[in-house]
Amino acid sequence: MNKHVLLVLAFVLFSVSSFSQTTCTVPVSNTFFQREYGTISSTVNTTSKLTYAINLANNNCLSSSQVKQITMLFFGDQDKLEFSKAAYKNTVDKENFYDVYDAFAYFSTVFRLHDYVAAQRMQTNTNTYTTTTTINAYDYPVYTYPEFTNYFGMTGCNYPMDESAFYTSYTGYKFNKMSDNAKATVVKDFINMNCLSTAQIMKLTSIFSMESMRLDILKSAYLRAYDRGNYGYADQLLPTSTYKIDFNNFLKGNSTTTTTTTIISVACTVTQTDMTDIKNSIKNTSFDSGKITLAKQVLSAKKCFTVSQIKEILGLFSFDDSKLEVAKYAYDFCSDRSNYYQVNDVFQFSSSKDDLTKYVQGRQ
Repeated sequence: MNKHVLLVLAFVLFSVSSFSQTTCTVPVSNTFFQREYGTISSTVNTTSKLTYAINLANNNCLSSSQVKQITMLFFGDQDKLEFSKAAYKNTVDKENFYDVYDAFAYFSTVFRLHDYVAAQRMQTNTNTYTTTTTINAYDYPVYTYPEFTNYFGMTGCNYPMDESAFYTSYTGYKFNKMSDNAKATVVKDFINMNCLSTAQIMKLTSIFSMESMRLDILKSAYLRAYDRGNYGYADQLLPTSTYKIDFNNFLKGNSTTTTTTTIISVACTVTQTDMTDIKNSIKNTSFDSGKITLAKQVLSAKKCFTVSQIKEILGLFSFDDSKLEVAKYAYDFCSDRSNYYQVNDVFQFSSSKDDLTKYVQGRQ
């Protein structure tokens, strides 16, 4: 029998006898991990390698970084997917699990893993976020609050704040005796510094009785909503038709109020430090398909890039077709669209420049 198969069988028997179901809070030591990583890396037989890796994940607590390192040892996306799905359960920092996505070559596989992770999160958080009992226990105003746990649309941040921690902040603002204007400023600062679900933003906004103030807060909070596709639910807080219409026009991109301009100039920025991290992450990703996937994730997460920053990102791609795909996607997240013609400078072929120009003209 192959020595690697024997090694796998021995490891399985040891694991079953020595490991019980654990709530993971601390990953295995680096010494232990490096030893197991070396064993997996040196295992030639693909089946044996996958079996050993899955049993390691099933019976030990790993960090998302450790999961990513092991995932990258597999050549095929299917093996990577099987391992990463098995590893998710005992990952100590699940909020960082999206880092594992970088290990995949194909966007379709990333979607499959994302669907799996979202389903696991939904199952784990059902009692916290979806039951009427929980909502009543937290004593929130009665509205139809959208769920984020099974949300797959465009997101504004990594993952919403824990509900118990959020409720502490919510009650603190609700019962604070400062003026409404001062409270609104503090609440908007709080939203900008945290990742919140649409439901949580609705709950904070409900503290204020004036609809004009509610509208202003909802507009300023939009860029920080995790589940931006659910944001239309917030119009329940605006019973007056004029405010409701204004808000829905804002969501459609048709608002001409000064609040929208304020959002673009203040909340919508990507720092140079962010850009350095973004560029390094894309550079370290294998294959243009993986780079495209990551670039799109970054663009939709950060939201507001200047033309100059978009050109820096496009400069990391080798081929015009990859640049063109990302350039079209990036248009929605550009803060100075009137200068978007400058993006044409990154293309080698005139056909690519013409294609992007027609696309931009069609969006204006």
